[in-house]
Amino acid sequence: DLYVFLTVAGHDFYQRDGADLHCELPVSFPTACLGGTTKVPKVGGGEIDIDIPAGMQPGDVIRLSEVGMPRLQNKGHGDVIVHLNVRVPDRLTDEQKAAVQALQRVLPTDQGVATGKREPKKKRGSGSLFEKIRDAFEPD
Repeated sequence: DLYVFLTVAGHDFYQRDGADLHCELPVSFPTACLGGTTKVPKVGGGEIDIDIPAGMQPGDVIRLSEVGMPRLQNKGHGDVIVHLNVRVPDRLTDEQKAAVQALQRVLPTDQGVATGKREPKKKRGSGSLFEKIRDAFEPD
């Protein structure tokens, strides 16, 4: 008898979930607000271009189809799932503080955060099919 044991080595940037690869990508506050492009390393060499849409929030996900690991016994590849981590600077120069304060004056305030109030829920049964299914399982 012949026994073969395979071990998959870990990766510094990606975590594997079947054929899908997950990674965390630090994004600057201006890039999250305005959008932009960046690159992430591709397993096996090279880089993958990522378009970051404007208005991204911490924890938002960008899915890159068919650039993950090969699917065993199936055709195609898994996806690369990029979890965005918006980085907020912890130290600002006087010029940077003035710029953020000017931005604060023109942006909407964070309503409802300090009071614990939430935005009103949509009427049950409205929205996409996913929202209707989700609403069916949520308690009133």
